Amino acid sequence: MAAVRRVVLDTNVLVAAAYNPRSASRRVVEACLGGGLTAAVSRALRREYEFVLARAARGRAYLERVDQLLDGAEVVEPARTPRVVPADPEDDKLVAAALAAGAVLVSELVGRGRVRPREGEKYPENTRASRCTSPQGEVSSGA
Repeated sequence: MAAVRRVVLDTNVLVAAAYNPRSASRRVVEACLGGGLTAAVSRALRREYEFVLARAARGRAYLERVDQLLDGAEVVEPARTPRVVPADPEDDKLVAAALAAGAVLVSELVGRGRVRPREGEKYPENTRASRCTSPQGEVSSGA
């Protein structure tokens, strides 16, 4: 299996990392900051990070670390946003960013089986170029 280099982080990963510095989520964030992984983000996803973290994450030091992560992130602009998260269409932007970056999506959605096409639809052709994992999965154990 090829080494993971680019990741798209679900907002819940950044929030979890804020509250537990020893968590798998925090290790993924620190791997991005340390250069072991490259975070990829779309403009829509960055807006979501900024909106949610301003309210959910406490601690100026951590928010400064997130700003550093975003400043060093690869910016991608998805050509389209596939409908693959039936329970929460707002999360489709995560999949779109991962596809655009050829990155691994790091999300708690994976463990809950929430990332899938709607009935009668198929994943976009290039979906196989991206993988999904939870913070406790391959990305955190290799970082």
